[in-house]
Amino acid sequence: MQLNLDKLELNTKWILSGKNSFLYFERIPTTIDIALEKFNQEKNQGKIVIADFQEKGRGSFSKSWHSSPYKDLTFSIILGYKNQFNQNLVNETCYAIKNFLQLYKLESIIKTPNDILVGNKKLAGVLLSKKTINNLSFQTLSIGININSSLELKNYPFEATSLCLEIGNEVERESCLVEIINQIDGAIKRQIAQ
Repeated sequence: MQLNLDKLELNTKWILSGKNSFLYFERIPTTIDIALEKFNQEKNQGKIVIADFQEKGRGSFSKSWHSSPYKDLTFSIILGYKNQFNQNLVNETCYAIKNFLQLYKLESIIKTPNDILVGNKKLAGVLLSKKTINNLSFQTLSIGININSSLELKNYPFEATSLCLEIGNEVERESCLVEIINQIDGAIKRQIAQ
């Protein structure tokens, strides 16, 4: 089922809140490429590029990130060029996802540099991407989280799991998104303050 973003209320300070928070795409190759476009970096800093079906998701070290259409969360936060972030933001984002999973009583571990595992199976990944245009270094923070995937995970090139498989029932992706974004917003603010 398609994400319903119209009524989402984000409680954020750095990430844009309100109806204009999201640049939604039903189907695209990857949210990263759109988030790193020069126009979006200059005009849409703080917005979230999100897709229901990401065809060619990317992970670290040029690996693929696989997600199930209309079941998981794949999005990129446009960071712009005014603040330069590093691995510390990735680390804090991983901890934000760990905190989110604890709401469902799931214990997870962070596999350095950017994966979140539950029971030695990958449930989420975080990626900080950069693109230099006209001597400006544009950045985006991308997150992939398996929310309601089930049988599709058998096709992954690594052992994977999802929130649904771990707790035994599907959850509303929109409420998961709000909680995760609110936590990541705090991580971004802390990094800027340092």
